[in-house]
Amino acid sequence: MSEPIKSESEAAHLFREECRKFVRYVPERDEWIIRDRKIWGFDTALRVDDLIRGLLDSREDIESEWKGSLNVVRNVKGFAKRDPALHLSASEIDADPLLVGTKTGVHSLRSHRPIKPRSRHYVVNRTSVDPDIGTVPKRWIKFLKQICQGDMELVHFLQRWAGYSLSGSVAEHALLMIYGPGGNGKSVLINTLATIMGSYHREATPDTFVEGKSRTHETAMAFIAGARMVTSSETDQGGSWNEATMKRAVAGDSVTARFLYKNPFTYRPTYKIWIATNHLPKLKSVGPAMRRRIHLLELDFVPERPDSDLEAHLRDEHEAILAWMLEGAREWRKQGLNPPTSVMRATDEYFEEQDVMGVWLREKTRWSEGAVTPSSALCDSYNRFLRSWNMPEVDASYFGRQLSAKGYQRQLTKAHKGGVRTRCFIGLRLKVNS
Repeated sequence: MSEPIKSESEAAHLFREECRKFVRYVPERDEWIIRDRKIWGFDTALRVDDLIRGLLDSREDIESEWKGSLNVVRNVKGFAKRDPALHLSASEIDADPLLVGTKTGVHSLRSHRPIKPRSRHYVVNRTSVDPDIGTVPKRWIKFLKQICQGDMELVHFLQRWAGYSLSGSVAEHALLMIYGPGGNGKSVLINTLATIMGSYHREATPDTFVEGKSRTHETAMAFIAGARMVTSSETDQGGSWNEATMKRAVAGDSVTARFLYKNPFTYRPTYKIWIATNHLPKLKSVGPAMRRRIHLLELDFVPERPDSDLEAHLRDEHEAILAWMLEGAREWRKQGLNPPTSVMRATDEYFEEQDVMGVWLREKTRWSEGAVTPSSALCDSYNRFLRSWNMPEVDASYFGRQLSAKGYQRQLTKAHKGGVRTRCFIGLRLKVNS
């Protein structure tokens, strides 16, 4: 005969022994996950509460007032949250980047077929539908051909991006920015894919990756942890990339974040960033490293008669569109994202337009052999130029690195006879009145 339950703490221990095979608590997210018929999922229906209540009601050796008491259930659950034996790190959820949870099962991007997952896989997130393999989403394909104006290379590129987004990999170290006027289909494109992605999708606030006045950055980064597709839309005109955050996110570097009033935690991104905007964010860094991180897709098609019900009509094809995405994942694994010429050209033009330092060099400086100009004077001129473009100023260290990256030589020397040694650039002179 089992020992009588004398405290809520002992009841929590009983809960652990009875339910540990199919219940886990994730401290970083303050959420429970529960396994039902070999499929893990977040406990959005408070089934853990029901399990505790049922366990207590089944016992004859507890105080009668415990049975049916919401306070007792809440307290037992609180003790269970503190039990390390029930803890699961957030990093263990969907840890295999090539397994995708669908509505009722798990699909392997390795073998390109459904599989029976092992309990240790903790495939928790789910797409909103199961794939309808073999069915062609005709309306969806017609829509893509329309917005891409018949460019099938661009359609296939979008398919590879969609497939890549199903995975937990960030090996491509890139984000996708879709730019163009309103009403051109970019919202329908992203909303449809985001809906199909189900709990793998998060909608980021506009200032998560673009600089803004908000102080909720850590909370915003916590909210998107564990996602595989993160979307953001309508960046403000004149906004600038939060380049440090963006670089960490797309490179898969560790991100420290926290939910409101919770302790900080660190995670590695698994999300692919899709940004739809009518206004291109400004860039401070235009070097090769930043260029590799951005794929710019320009959609300038605007239909004569927009179909306001198109997104609703496409819902009938969600299962077939998921199968189309899975085929995109297969192609991504074969050839990578492989951006077409139109994307590479649009990205190059964007960087040329955003090369503010290049414009400043052309307009405010000139090459002069033997010239020695203090870095501080050049930096002051550059910051005045940035202010005229409504862009934030940069510090002297950042300015020096960027100018050196342009091929200009920096050394510690005297700018003029009798002066003190200071950091100067050689061969560069400010124009008069600059």
